Amino acid sequence: MRLFTQPDSSPSSTGHRSSRYFQVGIERELSGLAGAPKGDRANATFRAAIAIGRIVGAGVIGFEEAFQTLLAAACSTGISHREAEGHVRNGLRRGMERPAELPTGGPARFSLPTNQPARPQPALVPPPRPGSTDLATLWDAAVAVTEDDEVASWCTLRGFDPAAIDDWDLARAIPRDTTLPRWAYTNKGGTWVQSSHRLLVPLYDASGNLASFRARAVIGDGQLSKSLAPTGFRCEGLVFACPLARQFLAGAAPTWWDKNAFVISEGEVDFLTWAIRYHYERYQRVPACLGVVSGSWSQSIADRIPDGATVNVRTHADAAGMRYAVDISQTLVNRCTVKTHPIMEAV
Repeated sequence: MRLFTQPDSSPSSTGHRSSRYFQVGIERELSGLAGAPKGDRANATFRAAIAIGRIVGAGVIGFEEAFQTLLAAACSTGISHREAEGHVRNGLRRGMERPAELPTGGPARFSLPTNQPARPQPALVPPPRPGSTDLATLWDAAVAVTEDDEVASWCTLRGFDPAAIDDWDLARAIPRDTTLPRWAYTNKGGTWVQSSHRLLVPLYDASGNLASFRARAVIGDGQLSKSLAPTGFRCEGLVFACPLARQFLAGAAPTWWDKNAFVISEGEVDFLTWAIRYHYERYQRVPACLGVVSGSWSQSIADRIPDGATVNVRTHADAAGMRYAVDISQTLVNRCTVKTHPIMEAV
């Protein structure tokens, strides 16, 4: 089956190989997108757009042509037009930043299809995350921050009220005698408890489900990162979320809330800072607080923020933080009022 037409001009042999080289690549991406399983279709759209964006960057096909074809393919999987549009546009642009290398002979332009069926491919594997049973077991074994002197002391030194953290269940402490899952180990072989990474901060997916953790060190030795993710797993598409933000992720926005404002910060320390800042204010007047780490933000999460909301992005004033701010802003453009407030990194 051919998904592309050759150009009207007669290509050289090297040009023909170049055309076929990219043709096969785009066929593969569109076929993979068509076979993406439910729950991974948004991620699959973004990955396919990045790959095809590299080909757009190489000058083989035009942006609009690629955009319309990918948009149609993504919508055919069942995701909404708005969600698909954001993933396709952002993915293409990101891919264009790293143009694909051309085979000898340079590009030979060809056209994308409009209504051709795609070959089914094996299902793409979603980003790996710890098992739900392990997550629930560890979360249930963890205790309130106020019940652990060492963790409570760390919070107090940083200006966090341990009682406020407990009231909103923003984080918990890992007891020293807890049996940990195999992924709660450092890259040096010790457990999170042994390395003092005992402040456990949950990460949630775009549906508001507990999906992973970040473990923060309460005693630093300079040998390991201050914050650790489960070994062997990633945090793509997962965010920190206060109770109010979790309601939005779950698709159950409270009718009594009249603030319509969000704060998106970077890292667990800044997230806790903003989430407990409003602890003693009238709940219906506080913003919903989200926190991101590398790879956290996604169009699926952005779509949970209601139209017309004011979104204050408080990421770090460094290259990574500015990149997060740009990514967040792009997913909310023309829907929300986005205000960026770069800040110095918390320690």
